[in-house]
Amino acid sequence: MPALRKESLLSHPATTLKEFLRERAGKSAESPLLVGERPLSYGAFAREVHRAANALLRAGVKKGDKIALLLPNCPEFLVIVFAAAEIGAVFVPVNTAFTAEEARYVLDHSESTLLITTQAFLPLVDQIRGNCPHLKQVISLKRDKEPGCLSWDEFLFDVSGDLPEVAVRPGEIASITYTSGTTDHPKGVMLTQYAYLFAPQKRAEALGWSDKDRALVVLPLFHVNALCHTALALMSVGGSMLLREKFSASHFWDDVREVGATTSSLMRTIPQILMNLPERLDDGKSSLRSISCAS
Repeated sequence: MPALRKESLLSHPATTLKEFLRERAGKSAESPLLVGERPLSYGAFAREVHRAANALLRAGVKKGDKIALLLPNCPEFLVIVFAAAEIGAVFVPVNTAFTAEEARYVLDHSESTLLITTQAFLPLVDQIRGNCPHLKQVISLKRDKEPGCLSWDEFLFDVSGDLPEVAVRPGEIASITYTSGTTDHPKGVMLTQYAYLFAPQKRAEALGWSDKDRALVVLPLFHVNALCHTALALMSVGGSMLLREKFSASHFWDDVREVGATTSSLMRTIPQILMNLPERLDDGKSSLRSISCAS
């Protein structure tokens, strides 16, 4: 059987996350990407990504440098993922449930030079940063100044919103994602820019998603399920999403109804929890069409 050309595997010509966002923002500039408390269109999201990418360059981040993300689900998580990809840096998602020693191991093993986090995790960061010799800078999403770190506003202050002129290639590493490490130290799994395009788009095609679909994202973006199989898959067809930091049985159906969510990805035990909730008069009015379960 003749080998398939890569170009034939994707319905859009983009082979890097940088190209992908540029094309999607061009096609869907005014369409919603994020809904909820902080709505963002595809065009506005792309501009935030460009600013963050230029801020990373100004901070001295070079192609191939590792950027760790110790963040809950939030718009900035996705912004940094794409910003890193735009300049050829490598993002390293860190499990927010890690102990200080587990987080230290990931930062040290990945040789991350920059960490982006929130105020909630700064006490943990203070415990470990002295034992992370590669870590040069910490950025906190908190607007106010914190000792030993740069605020998000300071990080982005007076930077250009133009697309950075850094060449990136499909086979270059986009991320190092660490396994759970149940029997030994976590293993760093390297994924290329192209991998972040091919698998999510094929998932969206298989599920029949379109720009009319809207996902309720309750699984953590530091895991491949939420980031690749939901967020990037929805983006590949111009869909939108509501980000929540975690699953809440008491808020799930209200969130679905509020934003008209059509799909969600959940852990295997969660559907049973939802099935056991007390019945409501408006149960039959849900917009949700499908739920996929992560193992």
